[in-house]
This record gives sequence, structure tokens and C-alpha cells, in this order.
Amino acid sequence: MTGGNGPDAVIEAVGMESHGTGRGMQSVQSKLTSTERPCVLNQAILACRPGATVSLPGVFIGPAVPVPLGAFVGKGLTLKTRQTHVQR
Repeated sequence: MTGGNGPDAVIEAVGMESHGTGRGMQSVQSKLTSTERPCVLNQAILACRPGATVSLPGVFIGPAVPVPLGAFVGKGLTLKTRQTHVQR
């Protein structure tokens, strides 16, 4: 649909509980530290075209989140975040 360029913007609305097949370091980290693997966030970063925007309207609390920061910076992506207001 984008001619191989990737989307102009991606909204990651899954949150910290997203799981995938887990490759390499993510798989090892998850097994050793029980840290969630934010696979959807990683896919959003890798799928975007250079200069695109990644939006995270989620509830990210807890441990650090491993992401492909090299790809993020290399593509010059913009990250927009906001804590989602949820009912208790």
C-alpha cells in the first residue's frame, strides 16, 4: 500500500502486554528477567518510513522497555506519547 516506503504514522495501542515470537536478546531477557517484550512497538518502529511518527497512547508502567533505538534514531522518527486515562 505504501510502495515499500512504510506508513507516515503508526499508533501502537497494544501496550506492555504485547508478545511475539521473541528473537535473540529479547527472548533471553524475557526468560531471565520476566520483562515483557514490546513486539508491537518494535514492529511499529521497523515498519515506519524515515521521518514518520510513532504514537504510544498506552499504559507503560514497570520495567524498562527494550526497543530498536538504532533504527529509531537512524530513521529520524518522532515519538508521541501520553498516558491513557483508564477506569479503575
